[in-house]
Amino acid sequence: FMRKELFMSAIIFSIVFLPIAQVSASDGDLDGINDSSDICPFAYGNATTSTGLGCPDSDGDGQADFEQATVYNWDEAMKESQDSGTPSGGVYGMVWAANNSGFYSGDSGGGWGGGTGKVHYFDNMGVHVALVYNATSSITELALSPDGTMLAVSGQNGLAAIIDSTTGSLIATLGNTTSNIDAIAWSSSGDQVFAYAGNDTLSGYDTINWLPNINISTPSIGGFTSLSGIDTTPDDRLIAFSAGSELRIHWINNGSMYHNHTNHTQSIRSLQISPDGRYVATGANDDTVRILDLYSKSISATISAGSDVYDVEFSNDGATLAVARGRSGSMNLYSTSTWTETGTLDG
Repeated sequence: FMRKELFMSAIIFSIVFLPIAQVSASDGDLDGINDSSDICPFAYGNATTSTGLGCPDSDGDGQADFEQATVYNWDEAMKESQDSGTPSGGVYGMVWAANNSGFYSGDSGGGWGGGTGKVHYFDNMGVHVALVYNATSSITELALSPDGTMLAVSGQNGLAAIIDSTTGSLIATLGNTTSNIDAIAWSSSGDQVFAYAGNDTLSGYDTINWLPNINISTPSIGGFTSLSGIDTTPDDRLIAFSAGSELRIHWINNGSMYHNHTNHTQSIRSLQISPDGRYVATGANDDTVRILDLYSKSISATISAGSDVYDVEFSNDGATLAVARGRSGSMNLYSTSTWTETGTLDG
């Protein structure tokens, strides 16, 4: 897992926030371009080319980020560091710190389901710096707030905590359930945190008072069915989550269904929305990754990973999709322009 996170530093780019243009009623992402013409209708953007109109354009040259993204030959990459001594048990959550200055890991605490996990901080070369937080149970996921000041921590037995990303001080606990919480995520704005709340409900918690202000019904959760992936579109209009083999996408403002599909034959373990809001990638135990076009609601590609998929991650420029292959102990990289493999990183 550390290797996977270290790899991401090579393909992460900064985001430039731009002023909002005059908008119309059919311009959902508020960038001045009607959704019917916007190539990226779920992400604010100022690109002006015909193939990237309305998509994020970080350098302001008129071309969308995905039109001039860099695709690397990952077969030439080399392992920089490995730490198998610091974590206690398996590492199930990792996230980069602000400005890619380092990363956090969350572990199971030695005994899955019965351990007390820990959050550790490492520098960007994988050297352990500090123990940040002692959790009350095994950790399943970490998510950094958009401003980098807070970490959301989820885990077994209802663990859903917000901590200070520097001191590890507890800021808030979310919900009141003893169910396992396998995924937790911030909204793109940082105004909400989303997590499973028990009783077949996904809740969004207001970051002012940490109380739920959004509740969305989920398929029956329990047994072999878990809510194991959550993400929002860049404009925070849609939220995507997985429940078993089903991908569900809802409007955040009213909780109504936008789309769902059951193209996977086994449970989805991870999902992520691309930085430009065009795609949702889902990885599952059926050894495949499915790419859903958010606007057309159609499958753009099916990738055969050759092993069960534990994680999927887009690079910040949207050019590369990293697919962590669980039992094979390796990671494949794919170009998002063609969905073809560009390299493999072995364990």
